[in-house]
Amino acid sequence: MDDVLVAYGFGCDCPDELLYVDQPMPLERLLPFIAESEAADYYRVGKDNLHVKDANSLCDILLCHDWAIYFKTNDTSLFERQKAIWVARGHLRLYEKIAGDWQPVDLNRE
Repeated sequence: MDDVLVAYGFGCDCPDELLYVDQPMPLERLLPFIAESEAADYYRVGKDNLHVKDANSLCDILLCHDWAIYFKTNDTSLFERQKAIWVARGHLRLYEKIAGDWQPVDLNRE
């Protein structure tokens, strides 16, 4: 993932013309963008929604107002790689949506 599209969402106190509008940027610009958005009080982690999409449409990420991170992809290999990264970092409460229902991720699944 080299480029992303970022949009302010639910709860954000950004200018109206920026709400739900994809802003393209290189991936390395994402963390500074989030920090700048927090400093401007446009986005508050855990209180507002920030939408991040891979520019190649491989995945969508929602940094949710309820402190959850939603990672959406149809690419099983990408999902498994991301799961491995999160588990290695100690995040063990992972869920996936299968047939409309959220289910705990099998952390032993290869």
